[in-house]
Amino acid sequence: MESLFVYGNLMDANVQHTVFGRKVEFVYDVLFDYIKEDFIFGRNRFVTIVPKKGFSVNGAILYLEPNEISFLDEKQGKHFHKAKLRLNSGKEAWVYVK
Repeated sequence: MESLFVYGNLMDANVQHTVFGRKVEFVYDVLFDYIKEDFIFGRNRFVTIVPKKGFSVNGAILYLEPNEISFLDEKQGKHFHKAKLRLNSGKEAWVYVK
């Protein structure tokens, strides 16, 4: 399983079921020194995170299969890049950042 820290729509069980066909196992966590920011692309509004000292982002670590991560890479890769970051819990997870 791969660990992915999410902070937006993928925290919602209904969205997880639509995207992955299942409810995903997760644990809540926090990413320090980042802040949420709106990102507009065309007519679509996304939430992204950017580095900002002294701020934090609440989210969750999803435990995904490698093929599920690859699927997200294709969708997110146009607008975001994926980085392996250490969270408040001490765990490392992939995170899509702007």
